[in-house]
Amino acid sequence: MASKLARDRYGTHVFGAAFSASHLPRKEAFLQELVPLEAELLASKGGGQLLRRLQFSHWRQHRDSWARQHESARSTRLAFAELLGDEPRAKP
Repeated sequence: MASKLARDRYGTHVFGAAFSASHLPRKEAFLQELVPLEAELLASKGGGQLLRRLQFSHWRQHRDSWARQHESARSTRLAFAELLGDEPRAKP
């Protein structure tokens, strides 16, 4: 299903939102589903933008660094939510 959304002009927005709301293992699974479609997505305007937004090339080349970056961003969001007394959002 992810590959179908990633190919669709409007589906890329849905895919991006689902990706943002997911935890790290699911994000990696989403990206793994896009590997066979990389050339096709890069050739399309919306697909290329989606891959850049997801940092696909960074994930392909430096998976450990990519994972640390996403975990760090999640930790930062949670720390600020705690500091400000807000309930942490579902966004990982």
